[in-house]
Amino acid sequence: MSYPDARPRSGIRELNKNERAWATASTKREVTVKETVTLADLLAQHDAPDVIQYLCLDVEGAERTILGSFDFKQRRTILAISVEGSSCDDLLLAAGYRRVRNPFAPKLRFDRYFIHPAVDVVRRAASQYR
Repeated sequence: MSYPDARPRSGIRELNKNERAWATASTKREVTVKETVTLADLLAQHDAPDVIQYLCLDVEGAERTILGSFDFKQRRTILAISVEGSSCDDLLLAAGYRRVRNPFAPKLRFDRYFIHPAVDVVRRAASQYR
């Protein structure tokens, strides 16, 4: 569903967390059909590197759908991920990521931050030498 006057609120109709609130408002709505791809296919199509430093997902409720189909054991490694909301916590924790606090983000934000186990090992090793 697309909201021409509020494009950041647009998203996949069945998954969009804003749909219920915006559907009852007198906001102009448009249905636009788009072809989608998986995150893995998107990375492959754009020849993404094997190690991705940071991925930020804020897709108005589709975060779990996107990460749920991603194979975290494939050749591409994402070192740090931020996701809006808590819907992906179990997926990322099961994939070995550790939830961390972002000291640069306001405390009342909705974003959640995760680091890959390899980063956590390096961070802990480095802290021993401080």
